[in-house]
Amino acid sequence: MAWKLTGQGGGINVITDDNKIVPELEEIFRIAAKYDMVVGMCHQSTKERFIMIDAAREAGVRRMELIHPQQPSNKMTIDQMKQAALKGAYTGLF
Repeated sequence: MAWKLTGQGGGINVITDDNKIVPELEEIFRIAAKYDMVVGMCHQSTKERFIMIDAAREAGVRRMELIHPQQPSNKMTIDQMKQAALKGAYTGLF
């Protein structure tokens, strides 16, 4: 959980202990897919982002944006951003 990495309180869990997305996020992805919405991913760890990208694609989401991919909470590498792009995610501002 990215907010834990920075030592800040708050935030919500988006993945479970067994690396699955939480049920609430499944519903969000279904709605986003149904209405062809953009899913913005911001302030998650890199691990969380890849789990979310795979789950979103599985739910039918076609448009995803990684917001601030090199922020301190995730520090995605160029190779990781390329991998995410190959999975269909657009990279937002650094």
